[in-house]
Amino acid sequence: MALNMDTLLMYLGRPGRYQIIVCLLLCFNYFQITFNHLCMAFFGAPPLSYRCDAGALSAATNLTDNSCPADVKADIWCKVRENCTTCNHSTPYVTEEREWTIVTEFDLVCDQKYLSNLATTIYFVGVMVGGVFFGHVADAIGRFPVLIACLYLPVGVGIGMSFAQSYVVFAILRFFMGFLMQGLQIVNVSMIMEYFSPKHRGVAACVLEVFWGLGVFILALIAYLIRDWRWMQRCFSLLILLTVFYVWLFPESLRWLLSKRKYLRAEKLTQKIAKYNGLSEVPPEAVAILKEHEDQPPDGVVYNISHIFRNRNTLKRSIILWYIWFAVSIGYYGLILNTGRLDGFKYTNFIIGAGVEIGAYLLAILILYYCGRRWPMMAYFAAGGIACIVAGNITDQTAKTVLALVGRFGMAGAFSVMFLYTSELYPTVLRNVGLGSCVFWTRIGGLLAPQINLLGAETYKPLPFILFGALSIAAAILGLLLPETLNRELPDTLEDSENMGWGCARRSKAYNLSESKPTETKQTKF
Repeated sequence: MALNMDTLLMYLGRPGRYQIIVCLLLCFNYFQITFNHLCMAFFGAPPLSYRCDAGALSAATNLTDNSCPADVKADIWCKVRENCTTCNHSTPYVTEEREWTIVTEFDLVCDQKYLSNLATTIYFVGVMVGGVFFGHVADAIGRFPVLIACLYLPVGVGIGMSFAQSYVVFAILRFFMGFLMQGLQIVNVSMIMEYFSPKHRGVAACVLEVFWGLGVFILALIAYLIRDWRWMQRCFSLLILLTVFYVWLFPESLRWLLSKRKYLRAEKLTQKIAKYNGLSEVPPEAVAILKEHEDQPPDGVVYNISHIFRNRNTLKRSIILWYIWFAVSIGYYGLILNTGRLDGFKYTNFIIGAGVEIGAYLLAILILYYCGRRWPMMAYFAAGGIACIVAGNITDQTAKTVLALVGRFGMAGAFSVMFLYTSELYPTVLRNVGLGSCVFWTRIGGLLAPQINLLGAETYKPLPFILFGALSIAAAILGLLLPETLNRELPDTLEDSENMGWGCARRSKAYNLSESKPTETKQTKF
């Protein structure tokens, strides 16, 4: 089935206009995912300092407002606040101009400063649950229903969040936002993988990651221009309405329709793709492939996560992938959420970091096309890991900022490879389930990252950098055990996946495109 399905896509366009339009529309969805995944870098940014007004501070501590530096004033204010009957302050926080965050909104300082990081952790718990839930749902009922639900339900959740009058309400709504955003991300990645042939799949996946980098840049720009977390959230939510035409325009995954034996819908979609791609009719070879699928008897199996544990090679591969996804997530989110604590203007650092990420994604397009998946992933992990460890062991703040950006380059590059690589390692019948299981471990990394940053701030400041670096280097080494997937047909069945081999082992002839002479002849004829 795998070879025929990818061949069918080639007959319908290599890639055609239809596939390119679908890819771009899916890429625009990534802006929403980026905004909501990373907005806490601004929503939860600590103020420059916090203090009582001069009269209250003097009355409570016998000090004047100008008699001690900002960090000491912050400590004094905390002590006054904890005792607090005399400190009737009005504007205790010193922030960037016009800046208003959940920290200043809900008073998340002193004994409550952990709540800002906790909100990020709660969000990624939602993402973690959403990864498992929507992985099953998207494989069971289709990609399109999940895409629409996870694209438009966040409008209501986001608007409600922007009017939250308490931290508890804000945190609960952040959980549901994370839950929905992960469903959107899983379907986005799966549909791009399923609409492109092996030759172009790497480029399509990297273009998707470039849009992530553009989303980071746009997020920094919106944050700089607005600076009020409530209006930022409303802006993110209302921008989704620009995609309302998706309801009528967007297709179901052709590969999913065939895997579920929905042949009538698959034939109609094939005709639509052929028409958009300028073909006068569906090529006879494509019709023959559809007929071949239709004549195959159904296997009657409903696939779920238990099938990962029933198959030896799939389970071994999954355990390695789970660790690698955990490592890349904890490193990436740990570095990006720590941007506000680095030397320099945080908005500038964020924009520079976005440029660094876009560079990593653009470079990955070229590297993945020629160098495969495994070695680029390992190189990105190694570069990011070494940069983080060095950053944790130096005291020069400018050099630390530069190395943190290099580390972010490595983590972003590894992320750009991982979505593509993982989708190519799992078969169609388990692709969303497998990707969802990896996302589960990714979000464990995401929910731990802010807590590790907080632990470092309270105990040993280099700890986060050293830990992120060590985990990344270990991930690079484990990559040696995974098979290469460059120019290999996308597996559709568990048997296809089981036959992929390990590490540097010789590829299975049935799935090595370069060794499939009949297929090449057939493609040339078309």
